[in-house]
Amino acid sequence: MKNPIANEMYNIKNKLVDTSLVVISIVGLPLVAATISREVMFKQTSFWYIYAIIYFMMVIISLFRHKIKYNSKALAIIINIYLLGFTDLIEVGFIGVSFLWLTTAIIVTALFFNFRASIITLILSLTLLTIVYIFFKNEILIIEQLPTDERFPIIAIQTYTLIMILLGLMIPFSYNRIQKSLEKNYVHIIEKNETLSKLTSDLQLEIETRKQSELIAINNEKNFRNIFDKNTDPIVIINKDGIIIDYNEAFKSFTALSDFEINTINPAQIFSIKGENQFDEFLRNQESNSSRFEFEYNFKNRGLRNLDISASRLRYNNQDVYMLMMHDLTEKINREKQIYLATIDAEEKER
Repeated sequence: MKNPIANEMYNIKNKLVDTSLVVISIVGLPLVAATISREVMFKQTSFWYIYAIIYFMMVIISLFRHKIKYNSKALAIIINIYLLGFTDLIEVGFIGVSFLWLTTAIIVTALFFNFRASIITLILSLTLLTIVYIFFKNEILIIEQLPTDERFPIIAIQTYTLIMILLGLMIPFSYNRIQKSLEKNYVHIIEKNETLSKLTSDLQLEIETRKQSELIAINNEKNFRNIFDKNTDPIVIINKDGIIIDYNEAFKSFTALSDFEINTINPAQIFSIKGENQFDEFLRNQESNSSRFEFEYNFKNRGLRNLDISASRLRYNNQDVYMLMMHDLTEKINREKQIYLATIDAEEKER
């Protein structure tokens, strides 16, 4: 099949043909039996052997329906319906059910094939009726047990023919419109299904990505927290307003402040006048200032200490913050002062 829609329609029609064959095999048996009994009981001439042949053909096709191609099965059903109509015409003329058989053939052609094929079937049916009518009219075909007027009542023939044309056009045309509408709806459903599948795939990918991001964020947060808590350097986290929002134990030990003091005082108050000015300047110009500066801190129990601070900007608890990491430079500065003083003293002694 060329496309999924045609393939789906083919599968539906193939199932419909197979079902029709099974139904014909079941329902056709009592009809054949009734025809034979009419011949035996009422001594009425009938073409029962033709009906029997048609029935057994349908049974054989039904038994091997899975091995026979779709077109062959569908044509067999339509041709046998035609044979039933033709046989009825020959047997009883236009007073039988031949019009019903021919109308059925037209409708079945539309179901199994398409509207164009049903129009061809309608034309063939009208041609058949015309030929048989001419044969009866000219007594080429004669039914002995029926009077001539009963064989081809002109008003009945016209009425039945018009009904056949009406049904043969209306039902196939309606079915053709329904089929096209179903095909359009099927295309729409396929497009919607593809869109939903793509959306589902995108959502699943996004969910997986978010899960991975969350796992990474959780791991990063755990790693950060572990480093933050266990770091021997004092670390304090402040927001853009200069308010302390977190700190580690090293910071608490370093400043010799209680939790209450750390959480209630302004960070600038921790620093000396020199450091306070630098800290305020850092808060006023956070974007342009250097991420590194020095200040002096006056310890409660150890006096004045020289500190170096490294400022890092990051996201913490859904807000932009600065992490300040402190390094005590007092011992280094004192050693440098001692070396400097010792150098000067040595130079003076040499003089």
